Amino acid sequence: MEAKVKKIIADAFSSVADTTAKEASVINEMIDFVQDVDSIAKKVNSLESDADMIVHTTSLQLKEMGVIADEESQKYYKVLSLIEECTDVIEDLAIAYNSFNVISLREDYVPMLVAVEQAAHSLTMLASSMKKPSKVGPIQLAIIDLNHSRDEGVRMYSEAMKNLFTYEKDPVEIIRWKEIYTLTRDVFVAYEDVADACEEFILRYEVK
Repeated sequence: MEAKVKKIIADAFSSVADTTAKEASVINEMIDFVQDVDSIAKKVNSLESDADMIVHTTSLQLKEMGVIADEESQKYYKVLSLIEECTDVIEDLAIAYNSFNVISLREDYVPMLVAVEQAAHSLTMLASSMKKPSKVGPIQLAIIDLNHSRDEGVRMYSEAMKNLFTYEKDPVEIIRWKEIYTLTRDVFVAYEDVADACEEFILRYEVK
């Protein structure tokens, strides 16, 4: 893979990862401004559109250069697509806040939201590190952080779901929060998917 191609995709990594972090920061506004859920959902939607445009523009650049079919470039591009998928999942979560009329947060949900934002910062570090995949150390540290975030997110999800079905008596609340918890867990899984793809890339390809 040519250095120019690698730079184009790596720059897109950072841009989309930064957008993901912005989305995670916006949904954390739910903690203090849950009454602004409609505004929060609109801001996240706008950011997700920005991420889509970055990926679309990058794809067009690569096609014009005639390298999108190159196997190594495809693997690198796969990482970009998975980072963009994180923005989609966060948007789904923001839409669900609105659709399920979330007007207050459950006590055990706040730490999950905080963890989503913290993990997003690990994602930006990973994306930045992938600009120099020959320096494996920083990449591996970021991968470990994201894997740990996923494990912690799933742990919080499992505990929250157990409490929901054990103590909540209102069936509407159960339906609402089952969906919210599940979508929040999916964010952590999406982060881990990026980490796994990065690990596969650095193990499979030697930097030229």
